[in-house]
Amino acid sequence: MPSKHRREMEHALSLREEPEPPVARICQKAIFGIVVLILIVSPLAFGAVRPWSQYPVMLAVAVAGVFWIIRLMAAREAQVVFSPLGAPMLVLATYGIIRYTLAEVEPVARQEMLLVVTLTVLFFLVLNNVRHRWQVTTLVWVATGLGIMLAFWGLCQTILGERWIWWFPQYGAYLGRASGTFVRPGDFVVYLHLIFPLAAANFLFSRRRFNEKAASAFACVLMAAAMMLSFAYTHWIGWLASVLVLAIYVIRRSDKKIRWLLIGSSVVVVVVTVSIITAYALRHSTTSTTDEDSKSLDQEVLQALPDEPSAPSKLSEAPLSPPWKTAILMGQRNLWIGNGPRMFEWLYPFYRTTQRQPQTANNEYLTVFAEYGLVGCLLFAWVIFAFVLAVIQILNVRAARYSAAALSNRYAFAVAGLAAFAAALVDAALGSGVRVGANLFTLTTIMATVLTCGVHHHGDDDDVIDHPGKYTTVRLAGPSRWVIVGGVTMLLLLLGSRLRASYPSYLLMRMAERERAELHWTAAEKHYLQAWRFDHRSFEVARGLGNLYAAHATWSGRQREALSDQALSWYERAFTLNPYAYGVLIREGRIYDALGKREQAFDCYQRALQADPDNSSYHAQLALHYQRWGDEKQALASFHRAYQLGGSDPLPAIELKRLGKAAS
Repeated sequence: MPSKHRREMEHALSLREEPEPPVARICQKAIFGIVVLILIVSPLAFGAVRPWSQYPVMLAVAVAGVFWIIRLMAAREAQVVFSPLGAPMLVLATYGIIRYTLAEVEPVARQEMLLVVTLTVLFFLVLNNVRHRWQVTTLVWVATGLGIMLAFWGLCQTILGERWIWWFPQYGAYLGRASGTFVRPGDFVVYLHLIFPLAAANFLFSRRRFNEKAASAFACVLMAAAMMLSFAYTHWIGWLASVLVLAIYVIRRSDKKIRWLLIGSSVVVVVVTVSIITAYALRHSTTSTTDEDSKSLDQEVLQALPDEPSAPSKLSEAPLSPPWKTAILMGQRNLWIGNGPRMFEWLYPFYRTTQRQPQTANNEYLTVFAEYGLVGCLLFAWVIFAFVLAVIQILNVRAARYSAAALSNRYAFAVAGLAAFAAALVDAALGSGVRVGANLFTLTTIMATVLTCGVHHHGDDDDVIDHPGKYTTVRLAGPSRWVIVGGVTMLLLLLGSRLRASYPSYLLMRMAERERAELHWTAAEKHYLQAWRFDHRSFEVARGLGNLYAAHATWSGRQREALSDQALSWYERAFTLNPYAYGVLIREGRIYDALGKREQAFDCYQRALQADPDNSSYHAQLALHYQRWGDEKQALASFHRAYQLGGSDPLPAIELKRLGKAAS
C-alpha cells in the first residue's frame, strides 16, 4: 500500500475514533426525541391535515434543525451521512421552492411549500442523527404501539356501534367504519399500510425475543382487522403490495424445500384479494339508483316553464368529468411546470361548479402532473428510483455479509421500509391518504431510517472508499462544514419566516371567526386586524374582514353605508390577492344590491359568471338580483339555467315552481 494512501487511512480512522463533544451528543438526543414526538403527535392530531395540527409539527422540525446546526458547530469537523437519495431530495425541494415563488396565488401555494421544506429537513435530520441500535428499536416500537392503539380505536368504532357514539359523540359521522383518529377511513388505512410492514418484518426477520415477536404478531392481526373493517376495499391493493414485498424476502431467506410452498401461498393470496376487489368494483359499477322525487320535480318544473323554443325536453345534470381527464387538462395548460401547488381546487373547485368537477385527481401522480408539470413528475420518479435502488443494495450487501439464515434487526427494518414504500406507491395511484400530514411524516422518517441500515464500516476495513449499500459518513472541516451549516440555516429561515406569518395569522383568524359568530363585532375586528398585520398576503383574512363588515352592516342601521363600504374595500383586496376567488364578487354584488346600486351589482354577477359560467349558485344569485329589481322574466331564465346545471341548492327548483304557478 502506498505511504500516502496509508497516511490517509490512518487519518480517517483517527477521525472515526474521535468522540463527539457533550453538547453534540445532547443535541443528537434532543433531535431524536423531537422525531419520536412528531411520530406520536401527528397521527393522534386527526392525521395532521389541518393547519392547527400541521404548524406545530413544522415548528418542532425547525427547532430540531436548530439543534442540528448547534451539533454541527460544536465539533471541529462536521460528520455528515452520505446517501444516494440526498441529491434527488434536495433538487426536488429546490424545485418546490422555485415553483412556490412562481405561484399566482402565494397563500395557496405556501402550505405546500412549507410541507415540502419540512419533509426535506426532517429527512436529513433523521438520516444524520438516527444511527444507534436503540434508536431504531425505539422507532419500531413507537410506530407499532401507535398502530395497535389506533387499530383498537378503529375496531371500537365498528364493534361498539351506538355505544361508541354515546361515549364520543363528535365521531358520529364515522359510525360503522374504522377511521381511528383520522378524518377519513382511507387516510387511516394508508397509515396502517406504513406501520403493518414494520410489525410484520419485526416478526419475520428480526432477532428479538419471543415475547417481542408475539407482540408484533398481535399488532399485525389487529391492524389487518382494522383495515378490513374500514371497508376501504380498493386500498387492499396497497396492503397487498407490502405483503408481496415481505413474501419475496421471506422466500429468499427460506429453505429451498419450502420456497415453492411459500410461492404458491402468495399466489393464492394475490388471486383471492384481487378477486374480492374486482367483485366489489363490479358490484358498485353495475348498481344504478334513480330518485323518483327528482323525476317528479323535473315534470313540475317543465310544466311551470313558459313555452320557449330553446327549453330542453328533459332536465338532466351534465356528466361528471373523470378526475384523470381534469388533471390532464390542467397539466396541458402549463405542460412543463404545471399550474402551481394546491391550484387544483381553485381551477376546478367542486363547491363552485356544483360538484360537476372533482377537487382532486384521485390519483397523486396525475395531481403532481397538474400542479408541478413534467419537471415535477421526473423529479418524483428520480426520488422513487433512487430510494428503491438504495434499499435493494442495502439488503443485498447485508445478505452477502451475513448468513442467509441469520436474523438482523436492521435487515428487518430495511425490508419493512421497502414494503411500506411499495404500499405508499400503490396508495398514491388510488388517490387518497398519501398527502395526509401524519402519513407523510411517518413515511419520510421510515425512508431516512432505512438508509442508515446499511452495513457499517469498521476500523479494520481494508479501505474507506464508499460502496453501494454501505453506511458511509463524510467528515467535513473548514469551509465545507460551513456550507452545510449555511444550507440548513437558509432552509430553516425560509420555514421560520413563512411560519411566522402563517401560524399567528391562522390562530387569530380562528379566534376572530368565533367572536364574529357570537356577534362580538369589536373583538372580532381586533383579531382580524391583528391577523392581517401578521400576514398581508392572506386573502382569507381579507375575505374574513369583508364578511365581518358585511354582517355587521346588516345589524347596524346607523353605520350601514360606512360598514358596507369597508366590506367592499376588503372584498376587492381579497379578490386582488386571489383572482380565482369568484365568490367574493357575488358577495360584492349582494352588498351593491342592498345599497340600491343595480349597475354595480349586475357587473359583479356578470364578472363571476364570465369566469365560471357553469356555476349554478352564481346563476341563482343573478336570478335573485333580477327578482329584487322586478325583472321576473330574466329571473325565471336564470333560475332555469341554475336548475339545469344541478347542484345541492334547492332554491332554483323552489323558485321555478313558485314563478311558474304565478305565471299560470
